[in-house]
Amino acid sequence: MKFATCHIDRKHHAKGLCASCYNTTKINVSEETREKALAYKREYSRKLRQIPGYQKNKILKHRYGITLEDYNKMLEKQNFKCALCFKLNRSKKQFHVDHDHINERVRGLLCSSCNNFMTKLDEDLQIARRAIIYKTTNFDNYISIIKKRKKKKKKKVFDDYPEDKNIILGDYMSNEERR
Repeated sequence: MKFATCHIDRKHHAKGLCASCYNTTKINVSEETREKALAYKREYSRKLRQIPGYQKNKILKHRYGITLEDYNKMLEKQNFKCALCFKLNRSKKQFHVDHDHINERVRGLLCSSCNNFMTKLDEDLQIARRAIIYKTTNFDNYISIIKKRKKKKKKKVFDDYPEDKNIILGDYMSNEERR
């Protein structure tokens, strides 16, 4: 049986120390090491954030398994247009990466409105099928219940100041003041 060098009456645990002394030194060393590691990590992260496209590349790789180069190639292949509506992205926002949640495959790049549409479509394809049938159904045989809206009267432009004044101040003036 080995005895510890720190406490002769205690059993050796590791590095010539007893269990309590080893754990104490381990904690102290870990705090110092941890501070050095955190400082290094902060400095390294700061340097990486200065690289253009680094953060976007990191997110794309983590979420979809593609790089920023792959994203740019897809965008170029789609002629910088949405894969669904074929409209150019006029806003400053990036295209969304459309992907299949079941197979985890990237389908293409979509604008915000098409991405929202596809999200709703993914929830229930039956609703999408019913919507297509509904939109393509011929409603000629149905009774029209839509009423024509009444046209709003155009406001008259008054040339005379007193009449204009009465209309503007009409709510605030009493009937006697109007006469």
